[in-house]
Amino acid sequence: MFDDREKGLLRRALDGILPNDVLYRKKSPYPKTHNPAYEAIVKNRLMEIIHDPTSSLLPLIDKKTLYNHHVGTI
Repeated sequence: MFDDREKGLLRRALDGILPNDVLYRKKSPYPKTHNPAYEAIVKNRLMEIIHDPTSSLLPLIDKKTLYNHHVGTI
């Protein structure tokens, strides 16, 4: 949030570069995260990552926080 808008900093940085109808259009929820199939795919991929000891993403993931916030779902 910046200037009381989502993506406000990005919008400010691109002011005068992008047309206003693009710059200030309403945020579009893509991909549609309410789709259960999409959620299942993301969860499965996350499980693969956190159980792969060679994953380069592991240093970026706080497993304890992940498990605490998603008890029973991961």
